[in-house]
Amino acid sequence: DDKPISLTLQTGETDIAADDVIGAINFQAPDEGTGTDAILVAAGIEAVSEGDFSASNNATKLSFKTGASEAAAEKMSLSSAGLLTVTGGVTMTGATPTLTIGDAGAEDTKIVFDGNAQDYYMGLDDTDDDLKIGLGSAVGTTAHMVFDETGAVTKPLQPSFYAYKSSGAQTFTSGAWTEVTWNAERHDINSDFDLSGERFTCPVAGVYLFHVKLLIQSMGTTDASTLQCGLYKNGSISDDLFRRGGASGVAIADHESIAHIDGSAIQNAAADDYYEVFLYHNTGSDSMQLNYGNGYASFAGVLLG
Repeated sequence: DDKPISLTLQTGETDIAADDVIGAINFQAPDEGTGTDAILVAAGIEAVSEGDFSASNNATKLSFKTGASEAAAEKMSLSSAGLLTVTGGVTMTGATPTLTIGDAGAEDTKIVFDGNAQDYYMGLDDTDDDLKIGLGSAVGTTAHMVFDETGAVTKPLQPSFYAYKSSGAQTFTSGAWTEVTWNAERHDINSDFDLSGERFTCPVAGVYLFHVKLLIQSMGTTDASTLQCGLYKNGSISDDLFRRGGASGVAIADHESIAHIDGSAIQNAAADDYYEVFLYHNTGSDSMQLNYGNGYASFAGVLLG
């Protein structure tokens, strides 16, 4: 027991320097009749010093050599630190091929893609256990995509919200732009909608789609009056979602006391741009109201890209 057969290749050198071959096994067909490349060393395994040997150092790599139309050259190596370097690629076969990287230690585990001008990485950041993809070779540096421990994508942020008026009909004074208020949310992926401020703030730059749905009642009956809904960006109107009446709109007919607003807008936004919904009318009726309920008054948005 515990007495295996051992084959030891020993060098006779007394001063090992960097790149010295300590031992080698070569494979060759010297009597191949076609000659030339056929009789060169076709494959080999070498133990090669990685530095000057000393009382505290014997760092050595294993070099695996193969030939194609050449004397066998290194195609794979295993360093003294356990780094496996392969030229050409790695193919995994079988019913359930598995590649496991890292362990439960306190080090980042990663795959680095070495580009001509820029490196890219995909790795597990030990500081927060997030899977990250980004530029560079260090995990966490310029991360462009992040998956948290639950598998949720936390970067790039994919904001989406739906706010609505769940109670309390809002009254709008004639002749003024008034901000529409909201008091409930169906969802808000990144908590970017502020109910107290009635606004959505873009967490990242991109193209956003916004949609507003309103039910207006007690409008008044003046044909020349105007009803308008505007999407405000950073405090100023950015898109006209709805317009009835006035010189450029379809006249509000007599006794038309209810209006349905259903409008959408696509906006190019920078990070921290904010959006609100405002309503304007000059019907002469200060009792014009915005009805409430999940299906009557809502403000929604999503990042398209």
